[in-house]
Amino acid sequence: MNKTGSVSPATFPEPSLGSWLEVAFQMMRALLGIAFQAFHLVIFPFQRDRVAREMETRICRRPSMGESTLEKRN
Repeated sequence: MNKTGSVSPATFPEPSLGSWLEVAFQMMRALLGIAFQAFHLVIFPFQRDRVAREMETRICRRPSMGESTLEKRN
């Protein structure tokens, strides 16, 4: 406090370029992480459905001309 009783503003050192780059890098990394998670939230359900459909068609398909029906139980 100075003589009049008011608080003088604090003087902080000017941030260096290195600290600005570090903050920018951390923000970019966080944004990339969020984008990566959002991408997987969107893509994986469709991929899971596609894989499930492929597995279902493999399990439920009819035997081809060369296969015997006795070898296949499903």
